[in-house]
Order: sequence, then structure tokens, then C-alpha cells
Amino acid sequence: MPAKLDLTNQRFTRLVALYEAGNDHGQVLWLCRCDCKNTLIVSTVRLRSGNVKSCGCLKREQAIAKQKKATAAVIRDGTSKNICSKIVHSNTGIKGVSYNKWSKKYEAKLMLQGDVKFRHAYATLEEAVAARKKAEEKWFIPLIEEWKQ
Repeated sequence: MPAKLDLTNQRFTRLVALYEAGNDHGQVLWLCRCDCKNTLIVSTVRLRSGNVKSCGCLKREQAIAKQKKATAAVIRDGTSKNICSKIVHSNTGIKGVSYNKWSKKYEAKLMLQGDVKFRHAYATLEEAVAARKKAEEKWFIPLIEEWKQ
């Protein structure tokens, strides 16, 4: 029968095996301390295979970092880069222009950094589209140019 491995004080990524903590179905269990000071019990097999690298703090940190990176790719200076894109969410099929069935007018609207920068109603779709385009030139173009630098 092979000699039992002593993992005492050995490091496994963020975990340090402190002492043997029992046996579960032939698996030796170890009480481990994570770098974040949490403790947990892990089998020899899971420690040595690298299946367990921390108490869970590593995955949480990686998830937060991934979310921050994804957010940074979309948000810049408090503004969604998608707002300057061609993504359309309106009943006219034209970004920032919608038809208000109650007023029977076309509304051109532009939001930036959580504020309504421009909003006006027009009798025709063409007028609303032209007004929205002018508002984009005023508000989006300088922002996009700044992002390019």
C-alpha cells in the first residue's frame, strides 16, 4: 500500500493545506486556509488536480473583472457606446425617432449620460429625422471623436 501523502503547509494556488481533517469514502480531506483567510475542507485529489484553487474568492474576482471589462467595452464617460450605434429601438425603425399615437406627432429624442439632451415633437417623420440627425451631430460626434483618441 502506497504511503499517504502529507500536504501539510503545501500551497495549491490560493489554498494552503493546514492539516488532515478526516476521510470521506477513501479520500483524505484537508482543512485549508485561503489567502482571503476563509477556511474549507478539500480532498487530496481535488487539491492536487487543481480543481479547487480557492474558497470561491478567485472565481468571484474573475467574474467581477470580466464584468468590468465587458462594461468598459460598452460604457465610456458614463455613456453607452451603443447609443451612438445604429441599434434601433423605436416604432418607426429610426433610432431616436418615434411616433406618439396620442399626440399624433413624431418625437425626436436624444439621451446622453442619463440626461435628455434633446426632445421635440414634429408633424412629419422627415422633420423629426432631420432634427435627430442635427442633435446627433451636436452631441455624439464630439464624443465619438474624443473616444477615438
